[in-house]
Amino acid sequence: MPPVPLESAPVWRNWTRDLEHLPAQDGKPYYFSPTTREELREVVLRATSEGVVIRVSGQRHSQPPLVADDNRDAPAETAQLWLVDLSCYCDLGDDGDEQIVLDEDAMRVTVNAGVREDYLDAWLTERSLMLKTVTAGGFFSIGGMTAVDVNGASTDAPIFAETATAFTMMGADGNVRTVERGVEELEGWDAIQFVRVSLGALGILTAVALEVVPRPYATTIETGRLSFRLDSEAAFVSRFQDLLARYDRLESFYDPYKNDFLVLWWKV
Repeated sequence: MPPVPLESAPVWRNWTRDLEHLPAQDGKPYYFSPTTREELREVVLRATSEGVVIRVSGQRHSQPPLVADDNRDAPAETAQLWLVDLSCYCDLGDDGDEQIVLDEDAMRVTVNAGVREDYLDAWLTERSLMLKTVTAGGFFSIGGMTAVDVNGASTDAPIFAETATAFTMMGADGNVRTVERGVEELEGWDAIQFVRVSLGALGILTAVALEVVPRPYATTIETGRLSFRLDSEAAFVSRFQDLLARYDRLESFYDPYKNDFLVLWWKV
């Protein structure tokens, strides 16, 4: 596998390709792909000294210009924005060369922010574990999933970001800090509440600790699907109260044009 270039000047496009960010006219690098903590620190300190805005480019699922603006009609003369890609970044483990580490006693996994959900899910599957909450897009990066308010909640579990028990961030000074649930308090608030869904405002998120649960074996699970139409609030409440009492897990999909529901269920 060829080495990852630390710096480059590509045309950046988001997932839907409705945003396009061109490099500055001077052609200097503005896109950085650090693979170690020291490389990331070097990029952050350079950006700080040059007064450049720095943002993280994840799996490019940003729909609004949350990461980069569309400048195809007027690219800047010099870069005012640097993008950091953490897809190949790792700093975990004793030697700082791992992207995922597991604490079996605490039932939590710590993962670098650039790791994709499907990669983490495969890693956990090998160990008969699974995430406490999941989302609809396996290609999302873990950092992006906890920096914004994505789906994944259930009646017994919160949104994905709420299952994070610790966040590690690098600030503009290059220093790294970890905020853990229940450790720091700010005027009566748990400090971690300000880090969840922070849109990257507190620094570059490098690692996230997530709660995990045992994964049931396929042979222990009964599964099925249901399709039905509900035409009133009372019918919705009655039907779903019954389903939630019967099954351990439900995933529901709604067609607003027909009032049709598709429900996938399982019970152990």
